[in-house]
Amino acid sequence: MNKSSLYTPWDRRIKQKPRQLSGKNESRISQAGKDIRAAQLAVEGERNARRQY
Repeated sequence: MNKSSLYTPWDRRIKQKPRQLSGKNESRISQAGKDIRAAQLAVEGERNARRQY
């Protein structure tokens, strides 16, 4: 098989992936940050409730 046929599809994928994943990763990171903040607030709320009782 020709080397060009083996390597060109991978080169295309490597060039395309960072552009596609950049926006998705940013949205995922923002969602993960919100989830972490919500989890921290929930844990703090549980601790405060336990302290009150």
